[in-house]
Amino acid sequence: MISWLSSRHNRSRIFGWVSLVMSFAAVQALVQVLSILTGFVLVRHLTKEDYAWFTIASGMTAGLSILADSGIGSAVTSLAGSVWENGKRLADLMAAALCARVRSSALAVVLLLPTTFYLLCRNHAPVLTAVVITVLVVLPLGWVTRISVLTVVNRMHHRTREIQIAELAAASSRSVFTILPTVMGYGSAIVAMGAMCVSHWFQARMVKRQVEPLLVHGAAMPDEEDFAPRIRRIMRQMLPSCLFVAFQGQLSIMLISVFASNSQVADLGALTRLGIVFTIAGAPMAQLVPPRIAKCQSARRLGWMIGLVAGAYAVFASGVLCLIYFESGWFLWLLGPAYAHLHHELLLVTVAASLGGMNSAMWCMNFARGWTRYAWLNVPVSLVLQVVGVLVFRVDTVAGVAMMVIVVCSGQLLHSVGVAICGLRSVFRQTSKKIYS
Repeated sequence: MISWLSSRHNRSRIFGWVSLVMSFAAVQALVQVLSILTGFVLVRHLTKEDYAWFTIASGMTAGLSILADSGIGSAVTSLAGSVWENGKRLADLMAAALCARVRSSALAVVLLLPTTFYLLCRNHAPVLTAVVITVLVVLPLGWVTRISVLTVVNRMHHRTREIQIAELAAASSRSVFTILPTVMGYGSAIVAMGAMCVSHWFQARMVKRQVEPLLVHGAAMPDEEDFAPRIRRIMRQMLPSCLFVAFQGQLSIMLISVFASNSQVADLGALTRLGIVFTIAGAPMAQLVPPRIAKCQSARRLGWMIGLVAGAYAVFASGVLCLIYFESGWFLWLLGPAYAHLHHELLLVTVAASLGGMNSAMWCMNFARGWTRYAWLNVPVSLVLQVVGVLVFRVDTVAGVAMMVIVVCSGQLLHSVGVAICGLRSVFRQTSKKIYS
């Protein structure tokens, strides 16, 4: 390691990475500050009943996004690594991915739309309110999927400035359309979800304009390979995992919505707002790391890159957890007096969020390399741990749900690390064969 760092070229590479990540993180921090400000305004101004409905709706929105993607974003990232310099082939890849999203989006709506409506009604939302919120949950689905697919073009061309502008514009529009009505006394779950729809629409239009000059549209050549079968193959491999992650990721909200009261749903939703600090660390990894992982041709360098990313996230998460352990009152003050008693629950929810973020970072790198062969194991591993968690912990309390999520995320993290190790071994074996052949 010391000899590797003694090289001036290697030191320059590290400094370049650090400066790039820090500049991206600075803008991402501003985006998250806007999101945090918006979230805290909602927490402080909405009634617990209204905030419980918003918690359910925002959770279902995240689940719909995962189901609508169904591995398309990961497939595009892994396939774009070999064609990103060819504008025509890159355009063909984007077209194939956008066609594939139609079928996956339909599946997402069929599965989660009734669930959203039921949970809202279960938590005493009037029928008309439940219908409007459910429509607002589904409405931005196409825009969210388009953003996920087309942003890959910017990532592959290392256009971090364009990515930052689009995300900052979306966060700004959402903050304006949420905060102004709320502080004027017109805040509600419907207003908050409507603002979210506007921000997704705005970001989708902006991203499309950004990537259009990089794509060359035209008729496909007879000798060019069709991307659609390869995308479908990766989607089939990842669909069981995506189906499970979409429901498992919202399992805590679902359980507490069914078995607990409106007040506890609001408590869990408010505490998860503080977990957004991990998004600041995860965003540079999600935007900057996968394209480099996908294009890396050196087995040794690939191993170092994965290790450095995992280590950096672990250090960041440890610092956040220490701060919350010793000064939880600072964070609870932001949520307001209605949530000031949740010291123990805050620590548990933050531990769960840190483990989930680490697991997501590992899977981002695995998917970037197309290491999806053992992705299906995520389902049985998580199912077993969830059954254990439901049997052992009280899922009608915030603390019990958080403990269950910690157990599940720990098992998932071990699985994702195992997949990465297996993938690195295969890369090293292929490199060895090329050397000795």
